[in-house]
Amino acid sequence: MSSNLLIEIGTEEIPSSYLESAAKQFFNKVLEKLSDNKIPFKSNKYFYTPRRMGIMLKDVATKTKDKTVEYKGPPAKFAFKDGKPLPQAIGFAKSKGVNINALSIKDTEKGQFVFVKKMVKGEKTTDILGKSLPEIIQNMEFPKTMKWNNSEIRFARPIRWITAIMGNKTIKFKVGNIVSGKYTYGHRFLSNGRIKLKDADEYISTMKNGSVVFDPKTRREIIEKKLNNYAKSIRAEVIEDNTLLKDVTNLIEFPEVISGTFDKKYLTLPEDVIITAMKVHQRYFALRKNKKLLNKFLSVINIHKNDKIIQGNENVLKARLEDALFYWNTDKEKKLKDRIEDLKKITWLQGVGTMYDKTLRISKLSQSLCSLINGCKKNLVKKIAELSKTDLTTHMIRDGKEFTGLEGIIGREYATAEGIDNEVAMGIFEHRLPRFPEDKLPSRIEYTIIGICDRMDTIATAFLLNKIPSGSKDPLGIRRAGNAVIEILMNKDIHFSIKSLIKEAVKMLNGDTDIEAGIINFISQRVKAYLLNKGIRYDITDAVINASVDDIRDVYLKANAISQMRLDSRDFTKLVIGQKRVANILKGVKNFIDIKENLFEEKAESDLYKYLNENLKMFDRQIKERKYATALKILLEMRTYIDNFFDKVLVMTDNKKLRENRLALLQGLRDMFLKIGDFSLIVIEGREK
Repeated sequence: MSSNLLIEIGTEEIPSSYLESAAKQFFNKVLEKLSDNKIPFKSNKYFYTPRRMGIMLKDVATKTKDKTVEYKGPPAKFAFKDGKPLPQAIGFAKSKGVNINALSIKDTEKGQFVFVKKMVKGEKTTDILGKSLPEIIQNMEFPKTMKWNNSEIRFARPIRWITAIMGNKTIKFKVGNIVSGKYTYGHRFLSNGRIKLKDADEYISTMKNGSVVFDPKTRREIIEKKLNNYAKSIRAEVIEDNTLLKDVTNLIEFPEVISGTFDKKYLTLPEDVIITAMKVHQRYFALRKNKKLLNKFLSVINIHKNDKIIQGNENVLKARLEDALFYWNTDKEKKLKDRIEDLKKITWLQGVGTMYDKTLRISKLSQSLCSLINGCKKNLVKKIAELSKTDLTTHMIRDGKEFTGLEGIIGREYATAEGIDNEVAMGIFEHRLPRFPEDKLPSRIEYTIIGICDRMDTIATAFLLNKIPSGSKDPLGIRRAGNAVIEILMNKDIHFSIKSLIKEAVKMLNGDTDIEAGIINFISQRVKAYLLNKGIRYDITDAVINASVDDIRDVYLKANAISQMRLDSRDFTKLVIGQKRVANILKGVKNFIDIKENLFEEKAESDLYKYLNENLKMFDRQIKERKYATALKILLEMRTYIDNFFDKVLVMTDNKKLRENRLALLQGLRDMFLKIGDFSLIVIEGREK
């Protein structure tokens, strides 16, 4: 037999950012418990709103299957004597509820033991869940939890009810002082309090009548449709914002959309400022028509619309925009170049000075790196770097807390307003790109260079102050900074020594070589994570990084080339096996002599050496031109010579001169391979061998 299952945890309003992960967590733990007990079901879904989260399963088996279980008892020598049962056998049979005749003796690795087989009846699913749900609920993890009574139970917000029904039966349990039952609640304001359910199937209609859209996907679709329908009615479009859409979806149970307006005088503000004023605190959606921002907004509410709500929303937004307009007009009275000195009043971090000091380091580091990159305008880099942090001194950023996320954007807008050259104005903003995963990258080399150096200074500072990320803690956001550097360099055709840049950044902070090593290791980890995320095999990733991680773009190109070669060539496996053998032979060998041709005794030695000499210049040219696929072909064509060498030549001969000469030859071979990657780290799977 089977029944439908409903479990709902009713709470005070849970923060929108907690909901989805918490609901998934609860869902997965319940499914895991059912799986552990081999309880089948046909379909499943989880749901959540600010006041509830839960799961619905269809056709869940009402009990586990009966099964035969074999129990091991005492050693036979202590259970029977001359065929008659001793007290241990009698006690064992009694404990299992069987007749003494049901016992049997079996041979095991540890001797003969008494056994008994017993049919165990299946357990009710309601009993299994009744025992396990309290622990599942009490052990749920949230970014922050709270206690609300004397039960010591912690949850994201106070639990107010628990609905637990299988078919028409209550799953009985208790969490703190909350007893599970067959009742639920509808919308806080649009329904009539507590509602008793007849069975699990009644939940859907009950929620509909109680003005609750409990499924988040459905809520989002309703919101999107209502937003777009209004926009179409005035021939406009909603400015797309998936983060905002997700946020409001998680804030309401009964989606309704209202519109409002604001004074056109505020349209003199930059669009980003207006949109941010709408979004950050009020969670309003902006509208655009004919590529221009409208003095209208849309708001998603959790109750029926009325004029008072609209008026209230308009008044709140007016206050925000009035503040923004004041900041805008006040800030424009002072030029950005005159704000550079004001950076001395802003402490960057205790121990490394002010934002002025950071700006000087960024400027110096950027100009130094720019001088190494073809096409980079050093004078432009200097101008942008000097103004890059000046918007931090403005009222808009310093006092308008909702606008702090517009750092760089505000700098660009003020620069444009005072007539600063567009290349400089855009650099003030674009050096901050990318701000988040999948954000766009800087459009010019100068912006790219400043962005890299700014982040490298932040990373070096974190290591200097020992504020290195651990677990979920990352006080200075250096993982984000490191990821941004890697994202840029993996996707831009820019080549330079990251180790040299790290060295210079650390030197400016008076750090030591231990800090440099720590940063290099940190960058290597970020590179590895990036490549794995792009689908590069872990062993190929390790092979390339272990050889060198100095030129980030090169790491990406080499990893791709090796990955493609692995797919395309049947000889790739044999080439890798040869390099593993080379690495093993050279393990522990530190000093190598110059190769002497007159010491070659076998033709295989001469042939390999000849191939190396004849192709090394061509190989190095391909490496220099970053034509790694062609370079790999040269290595692949060497496979026959390598195989023949190992077939014909005894490397570890007793003759010291011959042994040292052969080891030097293998080292030359390994050095050639290491210009692309450490092939000895590539894993050869069973079917490939």
